[in-house]
Amino acid sequence: MGVIIYHMVGLVDGTAEFFKFLLVLILFNLTAASICLCIGILFKEMGVASLLSSLVMLFSMLFGGLLLNKGMYIFKMFCLFAYIMCIMVRLLNIYIYIFLVFRFNSRILVLVKRSFIL
Repeated sequence: MGVIIYHMVGLVDGTAEFFKFLLVLILFNLTAASICLCIGILFKEMGVASLLSSLVMLFSMLFGGLLLNKGMYIFKMFCLFAYIMCIMVRLLNIYIYIFLVFRFNSRILVLVKRSFIL
């Protein structure tokens, strides 16, 4: 299907770009199938699993960033949000590590402060 659609839509000509497109298409298909299988395993009722699978696929396509163009203002905000979230996750990991070290062994806290320069 991707072979037919790629040239009809008028995407970039070239074999390297075409095979990148096919690779992304195949990887997305495998990921979607594995997510739906996991949800189907977790829930016994077929209706609940089907609804939840549809919602997960909807939100993953909506917030995955695949539908954003580089020139759009939303794309720039999306990149900024992703960068900020990456920093926030790193800081949260540092704070959790410091909390665990302080709670269980206060002597290691001095080493943590020296390594992270807090």
